[in-house]
Amino acid sequence: MQSSTWRELKAVCLALEVFADLLSNTRVISYSDNQNVASILLNGSRKLDLQVLALEAFQICLKYRISLDAKWIPRALNVRADSISKLVDFDDYAVNGFVFHSINDHWGPHTVNRFACSYNTKLPRFNFRYFQPGCKAVDAFSQDSTTIRLVPRFV
Repeated sequence: MQSSTWRELKAVCLALEVFADLLSNTRVISYSDNQNVASILLNGSRKLDLQVLALEAFQICLKYRISLDAKWIPRALNVRADSISKLVDFDDYAVNGFVFHSINDHWGPHTVNRFACSYNTKLPRFNFRYFQPGCKAVDAFSQDSTTIRLVPRFV
């Protein structure tokens, strides 16, 4: 398990990656209740794993011309965000690869995995409950599904 500093730095990188297009050419303030995160984003780290994440954030900001300002806030002022970060998705299920390929062979080809995440999707395009890298849309139920084939094709 990674340190809380690593996890919070990773969260900054993921947020920058997911929202890079929207944040392009803007100034972004990243608030964290971990003083090390703000310091590492501003100055780097002697620990290799943390430095790698700091450089990842820097590269995203450079590529998308994002001006990142990292600030520390006391935990008492970060209660809502802190509680959200502790949510666990107990409904995080995935279809077995063999089952997916059987379904895809019979009723496919499928183009979007509507209920997946970055680590369990079976297709390049997927929808997830929250934004994350690679996610094409949030809330699968609100997406246009007119192209879904409801009648199985028989060969």
